[in-house]
Amino acid sequence: HFVFFRCVLCVDVVTIFYFYLFFFFFQAEDGIRDAQESRGLGDVYKRQGFYTTTEFLGPVINRAMRADAIRMRRVDACGDVKFTRSLSVDAHGRPFQKNGVFSAELEGHEWDEAPHLLSYTRELMTSLPAAINHVFTTVPGLAISESVYGTKLAVAVGGGSLYPKHVDNACHCDANGAPVDTRKLTIVYYLNPEYGQHPEDGGEMRLWDRRGQAVEIPPDGDRVIMFWSDQCVHEVLPNLNEADDEERHRWALTVWLASAGTEGLCNPGHDRDSWAVVEKHFPRNPIAA
Repeated sequence: HFVFFRCVLCVDVVTIFYFYLFFFFFQAEDGIRDAQESRGLGDVYKRQGFYTTTEFLGPVINRAMRADAIRMRRVDACGDVKFTRSLSVDAHGRPFQKNGVFSAELEGHEWDEAPHLLSYTRELMTSLPAAINHVFTTVPGLAISESVYGTKLAVAVGGGSLYPKHVDNACHCDANGAPVDTRKLTIVYYLNPEYGQHPEDGGEMRLWDRRGQAVEIPPDGDRVIMFWSDQCVHEVLPNLNEADDEERHRWALTVWLASAGTEGLCNPGHDRDSWAVVEKHFPRNPIAA
């Protein structure tokens, strides 16, 4: 594996990232329970509604990114970077706190504490929107913005910490009917290289595929999961490790890519099977109307 985040001056970062992007995102997913194999991202979307693979960036980079995350949280004790109790929004647009889960946004100035994390988000935005738009050129109105995105670096410390069942983008609109939330694609990258030694710690992501079947995906290091932010019901199962054991905290970096227009958001016509699953879990959710 190339340690490309450490070699910005000696290696073509973008070229290598494109290699990883197209090699892994268009190969079969592995290591998940109750999921069918697939030959590519478009096929996964058609049959499952999500995509996952392991060995995405390699163990060296994965460990370096985790070290960045831990460094950021330690700096937080000095007041330089703020980790707060993680907030989410339920299917009705109401915010709630996740017990035992703390998060911070990457604002782009944390190069001293988190150079690998920032390099990852930068190259993701440089490469992924164009690749996604290429795959889904035949879906009317479905296009990813190449400039708008959001991030969340989160740690679940254990002791039963979890993420309740939800949809990332609950599809609420303002008084003029415009979407309040433009997030369209969720990309979760796990920073837990030692998870395989402690699978009893839990913390799996459980999501419901287009058939309405639950799939559990372990948060093992170097795994990436992608799904549509506005049509994938998911939750995170309890993290059962001891909260004071830092080495077994569950870290994840989430990047949300925004829709390039409103037509691609919360559109049941794009995938009625997925909307039916959302409606089953959240009957009053407006995205299923």
